[in-house]
Amino acid sequence: MDLIAYSEDRNTEILGLNNRLSELQTRYDRAQQAVVSWENTWTRIKNTAAKKTLLLGQVKMAIHNLYQLCNRYHQARSLGPEEAVACHEPTTQLGRVREVLMDLLFITTECRRAEQALQQETAAQASY
Repeated sequence: MDLIAYSEDRNTEILGLNNRLSELQTRYDRAQQAVVSWENTWTRIKNTAAKKTLLLGQVKMAIHNLYQLCNRYHQARSLGPEEAVACHEPTTQLGRVREVLMDLLFITTECRRAEQALQQETAAQASY
């Protein structure tokens, strides 16, 4: 009798351990799925960061190119000595670009006014 009771106790214990093993396996599988999900999220974050870093670099290079063009314009007009602005200061470079664009806008506006005045004068002379 004791052997049968002992065998039943061991079988019950084995079933309990198998249930616990099954629970742990389920938790492990869920953890593995979470790892894959977080790795995918991390990969997306890294890719997004890489794309944005590339875009930022392209914008900085475009600003620098505009700045260099503006410096050439500045030198060609001999408006004064060229300011040395480091390549890594896009805000300052954009300030220079803005100044040159404002100068060009002023010049364009004045040319249009002069052209209109000339056309009106020509039209007035033609009507006499």
